[in-house]
Amino acid sequence: MILRHTLPFACLLGLTTSFAFAIPALAHPQLTEAAARTTAPEKIVELDPPAEIPQGIRVKRLRFELRSVETPEGPVATEIYAFLAIPEGKGPFPGILVLHGGGGHAEEAKAIGWAQRGYVAIAPDLPGIAKPEAAAESRGAWKASYAFGRWRVQPDVTNDAIFEAVLTGLSAFKILQTQPEVDRSRLGIVGISWGGYMTTILTGLLGDQVAASFSVFGSGHYDKATFASALNKLSEADRKTWMENLDAARYAPNMKATYFVAAAANDSFFFPPAVQATLNDIPSAKNLVFAPNADHKTSFPGGRPQGVETNWAAQEVDFFNYLLKGEGQPLPTVKVTQPTPDERRAVRFHVDSKTLLKDVSIQITNSEGPWKGRKWEKIPATDLGDGNYEAFIPEPLLTDGFWYALVTDDRPTSVSSLITPLGTADLNRVP
Repeated sequence: MILRHTLPFACLLGLTTSFAFAIPALAHPQLTEAAARTTAPEKIVELDPPAEIPQGIRVKRLRFELRSVETPEGPVATEIYAFLAIPEGKGPFPGILVLHGGGGHAEEAKAIGWAQRGYVAIAPDLPGIAKPEAAAESRGAWKASYAFGRWRVQPDVTNDAIFEAVLTGLSAFKILQTQPEVDRSRLGIVGISWGGYMTTILTGLLGDQVAASFSVFGSGHYDKATFASALNKLSEADRKTWMENLDAARYAPNMKATYFVAAAANDSFFFPPAVQATLNDIPSAKNLVFAPNADHKTSFPGGRPQGVETNWAAQEVDFFNYLLKGEGQPLPTVKVTQPTPDERRAVRFHVDSKTLLKDVSIQITNSEGPWKGRKWEKIPATDLGDGNYEAFIPEPLLTDGFWYALVTDDRPTSVSSLITPLGTADLNRVP
């Protein structure tokens, strides 16, 4: 099914020029134009409220018109459901955009959780990412089937469902931004998997509109991730079009926010080379954790919360509370100072932390096989003083392996260094 716009670009988005913002000119005209023009949608309908609303917050169930597309059956309107949760009081409060992963839908419970912590939160359905039957209040051609139109860039990239998802994220962010209770200087984005990809691309597109972003798994450089298999099914021209316009890493150089990625060292989807290449593209403050021996799970101290319905990673709360509310302490950071083992087989790194460290180690593995199947082994690090640590690489891995530092404090929150290759190991090789 080919979808074609029925209106000029700015009109089909249902946008005006008020609240527009300027971003540097990049080689992605459609999305950068959309970002520059996007405002809160003009056509928003408030749906019936939920039967139960937790004390201390207010909620709104919204449906807004995004655009209209032409199908063989005629024009089809894209209408998006979004759930808005607001703390009681006038504020101003920080705000957060909450983005679900593949097969999910608007994260109402997580928006409520953020509102209970003093944030205005909005959680939309995302075209091409949401499970159609779960996104019951949304409308559009993308609901034909799960992942419908995710890799379609003909006759142009605006026909791709992921393009439509990005437009949705931009519009939801503007709804958040225009709430009277929101402090527009303290806005964040959080998302998981495809929602983590959305977190990354929107943070780049929105530039200094975003103060802090936390991506769970999602990165750019899809040619270095499992998505390379889907991209390779496209023609060379279509693959280039998708990557140049919709790969999140292409917008990373425009990031101004403080960015964190919680990655899994054995992820089936976002391989470490894709995560690290994305981080290398980001000029703003950035931090990360790799969960060892974890496949698309936040199984690290500070990771999976007890109440999984309110967060994907427990340390999201510490991250945003510090950056958007000025509460608590920053997450530690790790910098490798001796990447290549010396004659004693020692590697070294420095930890900057305002909190008490409870566990400092390195993780090591060989370079055989896919990332998912590798076994990471922990080696405790020795405290050298003044935040400096060293650990020793086993003899067999000196010429072909990988290592990274993993640090956990007493909250707990966990952070990592980048993964460093040893000997002839090639981090950029995608098995």
